[in-house]
Amino acid sequence: MDWTNFWENYKEIILTLSSGAGVAIIGWLIKLLFIRNKKSSSNTETKNNFKITIHENNKQIGGNNNSGTIIHGDNNQVDQSIHMHNGHSEEQVKRIHEALEKKFSNDEQKDLSEQILKAVNSLLDMQKTSTDEEQKNNVGAAIKQLELGNTDLATEIFEEILIKNNKESAEVNRHLGVITWLNNDIEKAIKNYERSTELEPDNPIGWNELGIIYQRVGNVQKSIDLFSKVLKIPNLDNVTKTSVLANLGLCYKLLNELDKSINTFLAAIEASNFIEDETLKKKRILNIFGNIGEVYFIRGTDEYDRIINESDLGLAASYIMKAAEFSAELNLPVMAANQGVRLGNISRILEEFDLAINQINQAISWYKSSSKESNPQIEEFIGAAIGSLAKTYFMKYKKNKDFNDLSMARDKFKESLDISNRITHIDGIIRNHASLCQVYILFNDFEQARFHLDSATKLADKHNVNNLKKSLAVLSNKLKEEV
Repeated sequence: MDWTNFWENYKEIILTLSSGAGVAIIGWLIKLLFIRNKKSSSNTETKNNFKITIHENNKQIGGNNNSGTIIHGDNNQVDQSIHMHNGHSEEQVKRIHEALEKKFSNDEQKDLSEQILKAVNSLLDMQKTSTDEEQKNNVGAAIKQLELGNTDLATEIFEEILIKNNKESAEVNRHLGVITWLNNDIEKAIKNYERSTELEPDNPIGWNELGIIYQRVGNVQKSIDLFSKVLKIPNLDNVTKTSVLANLGLCYKLLNELDKSINTFLAAIEASNFIEDETLKKKRILNIFGNIGEVYFIRGTDEYDRIINESDLGLAASYIMKAAEFSAELNLPVMAANQGVRLGNISRILEEFDLAINQINQAISWYKSSSKESNPQIEEFIGAAIGSLAKTYFMKYKKNKDFNDLSMARDKFKESLDISNRITHIDGIIRNHASLCQVYILFNDFEQARFHLDSATKLADKHNVNNLKKSLAVLSNKLKEEV
């Protein structure tokens, strides 16, 4: 579909939405996309069998994990082949590829699995020049563990090799940072990336990855400082600049600085115009379109899921549908799932609750089928989507007063909370505790409501999550009134 023509045909309608007609038109756009992709799935269908239909933005306490799409990088497309050294056959390399594809077979994690392959390259080079037979055997053992998909044990072996040789480099520390991050060892990942920046302060990769990790553990201001530091590095290439601006825009979104977030995303789009590789450009743009669509969604609605700016909601739908189109074109089911959750959120705003539930459940199934084994990034997406599902049931209850919907909301918020705890996603933990407080107030279970509010407040204080403290204070007053 030619989105340029689509936008030209409908932009006046979207930008001049009036109250009643505006809602009908946005609903029509959403249903058009849902039906269109249902009909055309046999044409756009690929080996992943996904259709386009979206990722919860969490502008407020009653929501979800507030997970956006962060862009990792090596800044160039990484060569997926491993150099052949010391008798490692092409068959061995193929097995490593297959193991990593199995463990990280989704859009974002494929980039990271390629970085692991670069780490193997680096260590194979070390092995090539070594005269130490024990070291050669250790590298061989690590390679064998990667063939089996066991990144944990491979990491331990690699670290032992570095310690024994008293040899380190920024590159090797970045490689270890990738592996430890994927294994959800946040402390080690931070240590490795920080060491890489000490050894190579003008290389943007370490700073960017550090910013991503700090954002995940709730220190958004630290992330902003790190991303801003990258943008000051001389002669920054356009791919890196685009990625870092996009990550910075997401941080401003998390702080609810919406105008600044939009302007930063628009700057990222401008930088992407200078990326020469068209496929890479589209990957970066679809991430940005999805995220800026979320921000317009936040700005266009209030904490009670009411439309307060129809033009913003129209822009949200437009950007999200563009991202969905690119996801289908590039065969990226995880990115398509992100858009599926986002569209579900818009459907919820329009009180199309059953449609929203269907869209979000479909997105969750895409997330789960995209990776054979769990990893932090996909779990974060799934947790956020389940949070969106919970909020949809919550809003459905508020409209229809069916306690079955409230029970579903409670169960889904708990499920989302469990995932957030497992991957140490601080923002998600706080939001889910706060949401459960609201649910238990409606059940008149004030003891449980107080437990979840206290849990959220303690975490927000501990991690200085200042953007949520005001909402938590409002929730505290509401609980006092009810009791």
